[in-house]
Amino acid sequence: MKQNCPICQENLFNSTLECRVLRCGHTMHRDCLKSLMDQARWPTCPLCNVSIMDSAITWQQLDHEIAATPMPEEYKHQKVMLLCNDCHTRGE
Repeated sequence: MKQNCPICQENLFNSTLECRVLRCGHTMHRDCLKSLMDQARWPTCPLCNVSIMDSAITWQQLDHEIAATPMPEEYKHQKVMLLCNDCHTRGE
């Protein structure tokens, strides 16, 4: 843990504040994490952009909304490659 908190930049190794390990393995102060989660609509790790919380339900809701929305004719046959920051899989 010889790194700085990505929010306040204090050295975590020497810090007396409580730290948290994120799902991605990065660490930050507990209070900095709370502040990040209070401010961000979709909180992600500031170092690697992986979701801090499990977003499976949110993604299911978005998939449902997208499936129910008709695609404009000019975009109907367009494809875009995507890379998931959470699971590192590629898809269209």
